[in-house]
Amino acid sequence: LLLGESYLGYILLGGMSLLFLLFASEIEWQKISQYKWLVVVWLLFLFSIGLSLFFSTNLPISIHLTARYAFIFLTFWFFLLVKKSLISSQRVIKSLLLIGLVVILVSTIFQFFPHLAGLLPGMNLLHATYGHNHLAALLLLLIPLSWWLASEYAKAGQSFWWWFLPMAFTLGLLTSFGRVAVVIGLIQFLFIFRLLQKNNLVKKYRLNFILKTLLGLFLIVLIGKVFFSVATIVKPNFVCPVPSLEKQLCKSIKVESRPKYWQWAVEIVKDKPWLGSGPGTFGMASKKHHLIPYGSTNYAHNAFLQALAEMGLIGGGLFAILMFGLLYLAWRSLEKKSQWSWRQATFLGISAIYLDVLFDFDWDFVGIFGITVILLALLIRDRIDKSAKITKKSLSNFFKTGYFILIFALISLAGLYLYTDYLTRSDQVQQAFQFFPYFHWHRKIYETDLSLDDQGKQRLFAIYTAQPDIYFTKLSQAKDEKQRQQIKEQWFEIDPWSVVNQDLISYYLAQQEWAQAEKWIEQVYQLWTQAKDSVSYEQKIKLSGQMLELADGLYKESQVDQLVKLEKYEVAMSVLKTMIVLQPDDYWLAVQPANFAVLQGDLESAKQLYQQCLDNFQSDSQPDFRHDDCYYGLQSIKVGYPDPDRYSQVSKIIRGEAVWQDFAD
Repeated sequence: LLLGESYLGYILLGGMSLLFLLFASEIEWQKISQYKWLVVVWLLFLFSIGLSLFFSTNLPISIHLTARYAFIFLTFWFFLLVKKSLISSQRVIKSLLLIGLVVILVSTIFQFFPHLAGLLPGMNLLHATYGHNHLAALLLLLIPLSWWLASEYAKAGQSFWWWFLPMAFTLGLLTSFGRVAVVIGLIQFLFIFRLLQKNNLVKKYRLNFILKTLLGLFLIVLIGKVFFSVATIVKPNFVCPVPSLEKQLCKSIKVESRPKYWQWAVEIVKDKPWLGSGPGTFGMASKKHHLIPYGSTNYAHNAFLQALAEMGLIGGGLFAILMFGLLYLAWRSLEKKSQWSWRQATFLGISAIYLDVLFDFDWDFVGIFGITVILLALLIRDRIDKSAKITKKSLSNFFKTGYFILIFALISLAGLYLYTDYLTRSDQVQQAFQFFPYFHWHRKIYETDLSLDDQGKQRLFAIYTAQPDIYFTKLSQAKDEKQRQQIKEQWFEIDPWSVVNQDLISYYLAQQEWAQAEKWIEQVYQLWTQAKDSVSYEQKIKLSGQMLELADGLYKESQVDQLVKLEKYEVAMSVLKTMIVLQPDDYWLAVQPANFAVLQGDLESAKQLYQQCLDNFQSDSQPDFRHDDCYYGLQSIKVGYPDPDRYSQVSKIIRGEAVWQDFAD
């Protein structure tokens, strides 16, 4: 829960697998006959992950995710088959509640001392970063169990203070800043309220006041979250009352990006329908589908869409069949009576997390996913199919062999990681890279270390060819402009927005390769046309600043004028239109297409372009602003005296070689 998403992940998975190995003698392998179809689906799913891994666009990331799926497999089957005399369901539940309480206390400390949160891994369950605290996912799993445990102690005559345990968990959820989590929590709480009422626990233990108070708090928090989510729509200059919590408390609905993430997942499936881009590669694979340069993410915020994107229709489909099949078996295990039991509480927590992962990436926390499958196993394992025949030992032996292979694979990966990490920390980076270069946690070490030879660097670039940020290093090591251009184009294919402001056009203009120049001008033009209507005003300002250098480079280096001299008029006009898209508020750029048409003698096109300039050009500071150059250019055509020299005059103004007063007469 605390360190699984950090660089210690491999070590923790290996350490837990060692525990599974030590207690393997406590597993009742003969019970496999009761779960034949589960064995088949699990093994097919693991096989599909292996296929996706083999064809992955980024092997190091996919190895890590495959190891996590293997660990989840081991966790589920250990808790499903282990002897009840060793691990009872209620003992597991009490242990999980104790763990949850500890995590809440630690998270509270980080809340009061946020500067300490800088010591945490970027992906953690202890402190809210950009949005809500993902501790909410753990609480959704545990809140029903905490109410059940408190009611059990109350029925046994224990202290009333036990009711403070579920109260603490519920308040922890309310302070998580998660809008979706609070909505799911409210639905879950209403079910708990109803079940407690049906079992006469509310009146008997005087819980009515506590439950109604918590219900009121849910509604207050939810109303508050709705208010802060829409405040900037109603009042654009709205200021968050708690600036330090602006991202968590006052996150506007205008910046909600989940629909974009879901669309990117669909686009990845269209690109790689059968095997996907590789386990764990959503963040990289989605970059080529961005319509705007903002809002990148490593997660689809929907566990099933992400599985489809990363493992294709085969692996993603099997994942959905497996997880919903487990949910169905858990539901079938429920007692028909309405009595409030640990089974009902557990299923309520599981249902909440299934709903949660439709909108968030909480199963990407190995601890949350692990607890989910543990609780599923606890519900399923007591439901014995009495009609199932005891099969030959061959099935259990086959399964047992596979189980041990995965255990040793995870332990071996942990050992490999420890040794490789030891080499990097001992300044033996080249030896570490040659030994095993596939741990993604070491990528930046390999990338920046000077001891890595040219052959090693080329191998590194090949391993991480789908990792966009490695192209900065690759570009810095290019031998000539042609190689730099090739690297930029490779980069563009996987992440257009990271490279577009590197200028993919000037090289071909300088080489007089007009077809290639036109191709990249069109690419850039399309990108910015898509983006300009999809971003907020603040993002437009940022976008404009990012592209100023590219627009200046295209014009101030006289690229357009060179094209005019070479009579490459169509390419020159394409460059002009692209520059206007990049800098739509530039006064002088706005008039140049019309001036250019006059220079060519195409007066009909010039009329339309001057009029288009008058219709479209606006000044934010002066709402009634009229573009005088466009106006007088249009008038000059109407009276029969167009000025063919105006293009070159404005061109000099744009390049900074003259000012408008030089041509005032």
